[in-house]
Amino acid sequence: MAFISIQTKFLGPTNHRGDRIKATSMQAFSDGRKPSVTIPYDYGSTNEENHRDAAEKLLPEVVNEYSLPSVGLIAGGCDTGYIFTPIFKCSHM
Repeated sequence: MAFISIQTKFLGPTNHRGDRIKATSMQAFSDGRKPSVTIPYDYGSTNEENHRDAAEKLLPEVVNEYSLPSVGLIAGGCDTGYIFTPIFKCSHM
């Protein structure tokens, strides 16, 4: 089973909104749209935690709901933020 990676980026403040993190699917669905979510930046968390929170909010849209409990995210940095790749969690015997 292949998973779709998630890219996150920091969005600075505007006149009406504070800092935010946007998570976007790196692959479009058949209708051509790339699912995305935007969350407010939490100053009580680290930068990576903020990006991970955004990716986790988008995860149910890019992963089958039945496999969701057994899926984790691996993070890697990029020019604009982070890339999160969903992976199956290992179960210990």
